Amino acid sequence: MTAFMAGFTGAVTSASLICLGLNHLFFTRLSFDKSSAIGRFLPFPAVASANIVNLLCMRRHELEQGIQVVSPDGQVVGVSKVAAWHAVRDTSITRVILPMPNLIIAPILITALERTKFIRKNPRIFIPAQAAIVSLVFLFGLPFSLSLFEQMGEISVQELEENTKKAALAMQLDTVRYNKGL
Repeated sequence: MTAFMAGFTGAVTSASLICLGLNHLFFTRLSFDKSSAIGRFLPFPAVASANIVNLLCMRRHELEQGIQVVSPDGQVVGVSKVAAWHAVRDTSITRVILPMPNLIIAPILITALERTKFIRKNPRIFIPAQAAIVSLVFLFGLPFSLSLFEQMGEISVQELEENTKKAALAMQLDTVRYNKGL
């Protein structure tokens, strides 16, 4: 529960600070108009940073203790902090790319849609059209972002800590695998 609360608090705090900071920067310092399309993209850095902070808080123990590495046939070789860093790095890239479709692509499409004559003549269609765009973007964006890295990552034995490297070399392995996590 402590890790959950730390992850939640860190994510909310980082997202709020980044969103408030970007709003202040763009709309006060740089004097963008509040109705500017730039405002539609400001949530992305906040959400991306919240995802990374939450991931680091929730998986801190893995980074400190390491994660299991296994042979290609699934036999446990040992525990590695290096593999944990690789797993968290890959997962954090996925977590940054995951919100991109809905927070970057969807606003571009929605902005283009609201400028069409059809929507200006039929404003009641705009909300359902927005929902359809967001749903379609999410439908294709989620599987894409989750498929960027395989669930089981691979790392060279030479990158491992000495004790795990010795165990892997004793098993005559060149690489070991680790569970990346989500």
